Amino acid sequence: MDHLTARGKFGTGRRTWSKYRSGEKLIPGWLLDRVVVESFPDERTRAHHLAHGRALLQASEKPVSRRAARTPSEPKPEHVPALLQDLKHMLREREEAEQALRDSQNTTQLLLSAIASLNQRCETLATERDVAHTRARAEFADQLEKLKNNSAGQRKS
Repeated sequence: MDHLTARGKFGTGRRTWSKYRSGEKLIPGWLLDRVVVESFPDERTRAHHLAHGRALLQASEKPVSRRAARTPSEPKPEHVPALLQDLKHMLREREEAEQALRDSQNTTQLLLSAIASLNQRCETLATERDVAHTRARAEFADQLEKLKNNSAGQRKS
């Protein structure tokens, strides 16, 4: 049954019906009964599908309740050595990750310091360039003025 038919007949939305079909969400028992009753008019076929559907629903609900009942503090005794080994491995990996983070933070600080120093040097060089440019203009203007004066003096002679 497609989601449009299901929405029309049973009032379920497209996403909800898709979740039922994919197994992401369990269909409620009352809705399972309605779907089977409306889908199979033959009494014998309907009874077969109702029994089968209810058995599947019941079986799919059991693992959920078993998983919910078991807590991490209840490992099987035979699994304890492997769990301890996993824990040691994960603690070692966490320590390595923390060390890598500290190293990257140190590197970041060094790089930020280098950038600040380079920015300061760039500002100093830009100022020196501007001063040199201003001096060069002034010298050029002086030389140009001298040339004008020399050429004006030569014309008078």
